[in-house]
Amino acid sequence: EVEELRGKLEQLEAKVRELEGRELVAKSKAQAWEADAQARAEENQATEAKLKDAEERLGTAEQAVAKADQRVKEWESKAASWAVVRADAVLSVPFYWYEDSTMRMKSLAKACPTWGRRDADVLFIEQAKTHPKRVKSFSEAKMFIVTIPLVTSFGCGKKYNHTERTTAALRRLVSSEAWAATRGRNHVWMLFDWRIMRWADSAWNMIPDDPGRGEWEDHLKLIANMTVLTYENWHTHPGTCKTFSQTFNDYCHPSDFSWLPFETWACSVVVPYFAGEGLSSEEAMETFPKAGRFEEWQERQTMLFYRNDPRKDYQWG
Repeated sequence: EVEELRGKLEQLEAKVRELEGRELVAKSKAQAWEADAQARAEENQATEAKLKDAEERLGTAEQAVAKADQRVKEWESKAASWAVVRADAVLSVPFYWYEDSTMRMKSLAKACPTWGRRDADVLFIEQAKTHPKRVKSFSEAKMFIVTIPLVTSFGCGKKYNHTERTTAALRRLVSSEAWAATRGRNHVWMLFDWRIMRWADSAWNMIPDDPGRGEWEDHLKLIANMTVLTYENWHTHPGTCKTFSQTFNDYCHPSDFSWLPFETWACSVVVPYFAGEGLSSEEAMETFPKAGRFEEWQERQTMLFYRNDPRKDYQWG
């Protein structure tokens, strides 16, 4: 019996040792898990702090975005109002339209087959006639439309006929109260023809000198203060400017503009046009009215154009 009890005791002792070993393992794991949990808790605290900081920064950024958006809306509103003011200043200026049959050369309308059908001046003058910003009193005007269709006249009849018409028209212009009050300033004249340029002027003499105009005898002085609607000005040719600047006394930025080979007037406004230079007749033919279709052109609300004979082998206009 003693031996039997001793055997059982040994078994129990072995079991105790096994349990103690398992306890140590469990305790070690528990300690490791506790350390890991503590580390995770600290990490979570750091993460939460980061999240809180990010949320605060996000809120600050959102506020900044809202403020920036509000400023953008305010500037857009200001820009829109400025655009309206500017457009109104440019497009809705009260102007005086010279109501004078001699200046308008109305007697030429029936005799000239190209009247209002080739050059831009007649159509521009007629459209301006019914414009809502036209005023009857020149004292109310900020701009003055010269109603002399010079380019159309030059292309109708003999040269001496044109000279007579132009001489009579210009005498009426310079003798008017509006001209006397402004001396040509703020006057706009549609002269859409290359022959009016300074380099071609002396050869074609589209605007004749006339002692009957008194102090305005010289046609260069006559147009010196005017704004001319034309197809180009020297500012639009940077290549030419660069090429000839030194040759022609600082061509790009001269101290005296009176010598320039292009303009003899105060300001040029370039009128849009089709540039067909270098195209053959066949290539450019599509841009010209076909038989029976010119009426469609006449129905357009805006018609500022210049075109030459489509039968030529070259096309300018």
